[in-house]
Amino acid sequence: MNTVNCRKLSAEGITLAKKLVSPAPRYGKQISLPFGLNFNELLAELDEKALGKRKIEFFEIVLGNKTVGFCYYAVYDRRKSAEIAAIFVPDYRSCGFSQPIIGFLKEHISKYYPELIRIEATASSLNVAAISALLKGGLRIEGVLPCGYVRGENISDAILFGMIIENRGKQPTSLYRFDSFKDKRKERNRLIAQGKAVLDHETKLMNDSGVYDRLATSDKIIDIGCGFGQFVGWLASEFPLVKEITGVDPSKSMIRESIVPASSRIKLINSDGLGFLRSLRAGQVDIICLRFVLNHIPFRYWQDWLTAIRRVLKPKGLVCLTLADANYYRTYPELQLMDIMFEHKRTVREKNGGIWNAPSLIGRALHAAGYKNIIQRSLCLTTDHIGRQNYARTIGDQFVWGIENSWKKTGEAARKSLLLASRREDFWGQVKFGIHVGERP
Repeated sequence: MNTVNCRKLSAEGITLAKKLVSPAPRYGKQISLPFGLNFNELLAELDEKALGKRKIEFFEIVLGNKTVGFCYYAVYDRRKSAEIAAIFVPDYRSCGFSQPIIGFLKEHISKYYPELIRIEATASSLNVAAISALLKGGLRIEGVLPCGYVRGENISDAILFGMIIENRGKQPTSLYRFDSFKDKRKERNRLIAQGKAVLDHETKLMNDSGVYDRLATSDKIIDIGCGFGQFVGWLASEFPLVKEITGVDPSKSMIRESIVPASSRIKLINSDGLGFLRSLRAGQVDIICLRFVLNHIPFRYWQDWLTAIRRVLKPKGLVCLTLADANYYRTYPELQLMDIMFEHKRTVREKNGGIWNAPSLIGRALHAAGYKNIIQRSLCLTTDHIGRQNYARTIGDQFVWGIENSWKKTGEAARKSLLLASRREDFWGQVKFGIHVGERP
C-alpha cells in the first residue's frame, strides 16, 4: 500500500498547481484557495525578499510518485502562530488531512520555527477522518470556530481549529513582551505614568483587604513582573522594616533601566517568573505580588504559576494579584476607533490562549490551586479620580499596545482620537481594577 509523503515543490508540482488552483475555480475541475489568493501569489511569498507580515512554506503531497495535492502554512511572527492547510486535486479525495501530513508539518515547523506555539487548521465538519487526524496528530484543541468556505460553486461548512503544539520544550508563558516594541521609550513612559496614576488607589484596596498591614510586618516580599521597579521602590519606601524585597522581570531592558534607588534591601533579577519561583526553596516568602501580570499569562499556565507560588509561600503567606477588568472600559463620547481596537485586541489575546475577562476567573483559579481565605476588592477609576489626560495616556492606552504591526497607522490614530477627545470639558472615562488575595493554608 502506498504511503502519503510530503516533499518540496518540484517543477511538475508547480505546473500542476498553476493549472488546478484558481481564485474562481470550476467545481470538480479546479481547487480554491482561501481569501481569494492564487497560486502565483503564494509562490511569490516564498521569495524571502518578498516577505511581509507572514512567511509561506509550501509542499507537495505525493502518493507513490504521483502528486495528489499540496500542503502549506503561513507563519505570523508576532503572534507566534501559523495557519496550515492541505488541498487536493479534484479527482483525489481519499487522503484528507492525514496524520502523515500533520506529522510532516509539525516536524518541519519545530525545526525551523522553534518558538511557534500555536497553529490553526480548517477542516470540513463533515470530514470525520480529517478531524480525527487533527486530534490524533499530537495537537490539543484550544478553540473551535464554525465558519464557511467556498469550493467551486458549493459552500461547505467548516471548523477552524486553534491548536497548541504539544511537547515543545520551554514555551513562552507571557503574552506581553516589552522588548518587542519598536518604540520602547513610548511604552516605558506609558507604564511609568500608569503606575503613578494607579498606585494611590491600589493602596486603598490593600488597606480594605488587609494586605497593607501584612506587607508592613513581612520579612520577605517578591514582586513578579516588576517592570521598571516602581512598585518595588514604593514597597521599600512605604515599609522600612521589610528586610528583603525582590523584583523579577524577564526583560533585560526593564531591569537595566530600573528607576529603583540603590538599597541593600532591594534585589532586581532578570528571569522568567515561573522559572525563578521553581528555583526557590519551599516556604520562605511572606507575600508574592503579581501586578497586571496574570492577565498576560495564557490561561493554560495559570495553575502552574499559582501552584509554584503556593509552594514558595510560608504557611499563612499571601499571593496578591492586581489587574484591570477590561470589560469596564468606557468613554464619553464613545470612540468608535478605540472600540474597534478594543475588540481586535480581545480577539488576538483569546486566539493566543489568553483570557480577556481575567478577574471573573481568578477566584476560582485560586481556590483550585489550594488557596484559602480568598478576598477580592475592586473600584472603578474614572477621569474624576485621575484626570482626563492621565486617563487618555495611561488607562485607555493599555488597550492599544501590541497590535502596531497588524494595524499600522490605525493604532496610532486610535491613540490620537483618545487624546483629542480628552481635551473636551465633558470627556469622561472609566476602567475597573482590583486585587485578589489568596492565603496559603
